[in-house]
Amino acid sequence: MFGYNSLIKNIKSGKTTFVSVDGTRCRLSDSDGFCQFETGCTGILNGVLNFTLYLTKCSGGTVVSLSFSAVKGKQVRVGDITLLDFAEEKTEPAPDRAVYCFQDSLFDQYVRRASENEGKHQTKPMCLVYNLVRKESFFAAQLTFDKNLFEFDLTFNETDSVLKSLVCRIPDSGFVAGEETVFTDQLFLKAPGPERPYDILCNWGDRVKDHYKVELPEKIVAGFITGLLVSPKAEISTSQIRRQLNSSQVAPLRSLGMDYLWISLDNLKKTLPGNWLYPNDKKFPEGLVDFLREVETKGIKPGFWIGLFQMCESTEDFEKTKDFLIKTANGELSSRGEWSWEATMINGHFPAQYSLDPGKQESLDYIGNVFSTYADWGIRYHMVDFLETGLYHKDDAKVGYDRESYMKFMRSIKKYCHPETQLLAATGASLSMVGAVQTSRVGLDYGEGRPLEKFYPSYPATYVINGSFGSMGSPNRNAVSNLAMWAFAHGRFFQCNSNMMTVDKPIPLNEAQISATLFGISPSPVFFGDDMDRMSPDRLALIKKVLPRCPGMPEPVDLFQRFDIDNDFIRTFVLKVEKPWATWYVCAVFNLNNSYRTIEFAPEEWNLDPAKKYRMYDFWQETYCGVVDGKKTIEVPANSAVVYRFEEVKDHPWILSTDMHVRQGDAELADVKWDAETRTLSGVAKRCPGEQGNIFIIADDTFIPENANRGLMVSKTGIDMSVIIKKAIHFEHDTEAWSIKFDE
Repeated sequence: MFGYNSLIKNIKSGKTTFVSVDGTRCRLSDSDGFCQFETGCTGILNGVLNFTLYLTKCSGGTVVSLSFSAVKGKQVRVGDITLLDFAEEKTEPAPDRAVYCFQDSLFDQYVRRASENEGKHQTKPMCLVYNLVRKESFFAAQLTFDKNLFEFDLTFNETDSVLKSLVCRIPDSGFVAGEETVFTDQLFLKAPGPERPYDILCNWGDRVKDHYKVELPEKIVAGFITGLLVSPKAEISTSQIRRQLNSSQVAPLRSLGMDYLWISLDNLKKTLPGNWLYPNDKKFPEGLVDFLREVETKGIKPGFWIGLFQMCESTEDFEKTKDFLIKTANGELSSRGEWSWEATMINGHFPAQYSLDPGKQESLDYIGNVFSTYADWGIRYHMVDFLETGLYHKDDAKVGYDRESYMKFMRSIKKYCHPETQLLAATGASLSMVGAVQTSRVGLDYGEGRPLEKFYPSYPATYVINGSFGSMGSPNRNAVSNLAMWAFAHGRFFQCNSNMMTVDKPIPLNEAQISATLFGISPSPVFFGDDMDRMSPDRLALIKKVLPRCPGMPEPVDLFQRFDIDNDFIRTFVLKVEKPWATWYVCAVFNLNNSYRTIEFAPEEWNLDPAKKYRMYDFWQETYCGVVDGKKTIEVPANSAVVYRFEEVKDHPWILSTDMHVRQGDAELADVKWDAETRTLSGVAKRCPGEQGNIFIIADDTFIPENANRGLMVSKTGIDMSVIIKKAIHFEHDTEAWSIKFDE
């Protein structure tokens, strides 16, 4: 697609690359002393800027990078750099195409048809165009993330999807080049091949992971939170946390892996960013550090929110940090707006915000001391937020090239933290955070709410229900769509994080089940937003169905099949669960429309083998759906999520499902085996003492369990006359062995 070999030839000859030099757009091939060599080209642009363009062959494609320096004695203003600028050579109508419209942000992202939006699309930091007829892709992507963030602009004919223009640009950052040679980040161009588009994204992620030698923790964080839905006017932080720690309702969750506490803002004096080492004595009157020690003795790892670049006026350290805050070119402090949450107005204004300069060593020394102190306090988790406040604005006095200082700063933070500490990138999350954080948000403030305040009639105050409203309550479309769009990054760039799970009444049951499905099928770290000590038992049970956290990211199998995001929002995820004793598939379908949808299920489209027969089970409805042998019609209710389990049909009794976890066996079944000689199905279940749950077993009606009246509920299904058995498990220990013997 798009003539890969021809494109490589044109790049090497300098015909498709441009650099803005002192305001003049210069093509490389038009440079003074232009010279093409085997792996690139070189020359002098506008008489003042030396350049060399490199192309390196690699497995599966080509890597492109550009270096430049000013001619001796010169200072050169380098603006936009265009690494690619080309059009499709053929003029005949092209087949239908789709564009992976990834924006590297937390806002809504989708795959769109090339002809939509007047044929104009922007993506970053990669470009993937998929031919829906020929099943082939064009792919170009940033490979290193040390200095730049690439943007791709695409323009197609609306009528026939012919590519009129594809531009890969490094945006103008106001950089002034000197005699030192500067390298841009690298661009990877994939050679044509038969790979599926999702696999292309995953393989690219593997390349980036290998380059940065990324090592991610096996631990998937699950915890509870203070400072959200319980008003500080009703209860101070220490009281609320102690209630959760001592609650009999919360105890099982802790045993199932909920072992983190996130304190957001409550720890800061006056709740002002910048008061990082000055505790809030009103919310922690007995002393914050002593209270953290108390939390640790309960087996809980505490975590803090931190806007690590932010510094508000009137904070304790504001005056001493003034010299290393970002300044404008004329030497004034560069504004980052005002801080309004729980802040007190001064002369009709909230406190002004400024930002630490990532290019100043004093900034790193200062914030490094904060993180080191937090490590000594026992902090093992941080949401690092409002990261974009650390990026230079266009009129700021800059240090380094574009994002270079910023990325060095971000990747330096972890050395000040305890080795077990996990950093979560929140607002300002980006694929460029690879190597800097262990986990990253992939959507808006899902599951969040705050105590009602007079300044905030809706978000960021009271939790909002009955719909997706931007960034408040349950923005389900954003959460579901962005999980699909970012899924390839999980385990490669970082762990993908969908934020918070909040499910207590009066949140509608359908919204609670959507949330439980989202966190149950995905490996996202999660914090629970409810006051779990006081929540409804049936909603508390939903939380248990996503614990413990399990690895493995489901694939968004219809990502390149569904493009109607306004009137027909459907998203399907398929997770293959592989154990030494079995393999099955957990499939989640989200219908986020106001009316039911009919789905034509085809096994091959859900990564199942169309030559095999599978037993199908509906998790939320707790019902057997029969044997799937080929296509099947599925009806999904409005604004809901359904979860199905598929496992190949066995010729003996076997697991149909469980009701303990959304993944139906991944977390709660340690072993299952069938002994044909003794006609016994047995296994080991695992939860925590005091819990109970059910395992559902299915067999054809030639298998009759012995002692069916001793703790087994046995039914026959009219679908195919199979025998379905409920085996109740009461956990006196962490694991419980069970067995069912069948008559001869």
